[in-house]
Amino acid sequence: MIRHRRTLIVSLVAFAVFGLGACGGDDLADPETSLPEVSTTTPPATPSTTVPIPVTSDVPPEDTMPPTSDPGTDDPGAGNMVTEAEDGGTFTGSPGEELMLQLSSEWAWEEPVVEGGAVVLTPVNYLMDPGYFEWIIEMVDPGTAEIATTGTPNCDDPTACPDRTVGFTIVVEG
Repeated sequence: MIRHRRTLIVSLVAFAVFGLGACGGDDLADPETSLPEVSTTTPPATPSTTVPIPVTSDVPPEDTMPPTSDPGTDDPGAGNMVTEAEDGGTFTGSPGEELMLQLSSEWAWEEPVVEGGAVVLTPVNYLMDPGYFEWIIEMVDPGTAEIATTGTPNCDDPTACPDRTVGFTIVVEG
């Protein structure tokens, strides 16, 4: 703000000297045509207000995560989350029901392969990395479907972190 005032003062002085000088020059001595005095004092500083910015994490807290299913459960409603911990598990449901396939970001997972027409698998794409890969398993027709995928570890030593394959069976009852 001080810089703007100084620029204004310099501009006004330049205008007065050069602009009015072309009109005869004697106008500067006339108090009727003199420029008003401009104050160059700085206004007192106002206290700043600190506004807290909420800190958010890309990974939801554990207590807000949906419950996971138990392998072999016959009731997907008991927990609609399928994770790599349920590798080899069988899940049963009815057309129209959904399960969430959620795999850890400790591996870079390939797109899961579905064998059988009982389910439709849809990837969930997030704007921010939630810390896992996720797909919706929609049960559409009575029958059985096998879902399998392979993950490449996110580590520097492939011998210490081998690839991992997980698979699940989904039984859709009519």
